Amino acid sequence: MNQLQIMGKRVHRQLNTSEIIRINGNINYSEIFTNSGKKFVIAKTLKKYEENLELPFFRGSKSCIINLNFLKSINSDGTIIYLKDGYELPISRRRRGKLLEILNELYVS
Repeated sequence: MNQLQIMGKRVHRQLNTSEIIRINGNINYSEIFTNSGKKFVIAKTLKKYEENLELPFFRGSKSCIINLNFLKSINSDGTIIYLKDGYELPISRRRRGKLLEILNELYVS
């Protein structure tokens, strides 16, 4: 999926997935943050986005999906992800192993 349809009360547009840095979830709403500094608030759950987005998107915690192309670094014990926009995401223990596996596939191979 290269395009994501953004539909809200005042917004209806197609967004290139390569522009998305992260999607934060808040109950039944999601906040989409782009590399141009824009933020969209959409009445859609993270689960819906997770079902439709493929790599390089990764759900690092219950409340956030990140675009791994905007990954800056990971702390030494693998518990915090730092994104290029300055966002810090504590990664859940359950998802840490999967993240390392994906990063090895994407960047080491």
